[in-house]
Amino acid sequence: MMIWELLGVVKENQILHKGSMIIDQESATLADLSIFPGDKLWVQDSEIHEHRDIADEIADQKANAQDPEKGFRGTLLTTTTKSPAV
Repeated sequence: MMIWELLGVVKENQILHKGSMIIDQESATLADLSIFPGDKLWVQDSEIHEHRDIADEIADQKANAQDPEKGFRGTLLTTTTKSPAV
């Protein structure tokens, strides 16, 4: 997200490099890839997902968020009054 915010390159389009090496191992640590403080990394935009608006995607994610359930609130199961006998 930070690269997108700083450079405008969405996650799916980011190709990260250290020198001529492409960094594509998502589960590797910086030490695994011999990346140390002071090393220069650069990002390339693959431009595969052109005309994509990430702001719409973020809004969709928020719209799809579910409200917490309220359980039995508002039903006779949470009241202390007795229901009429059937």
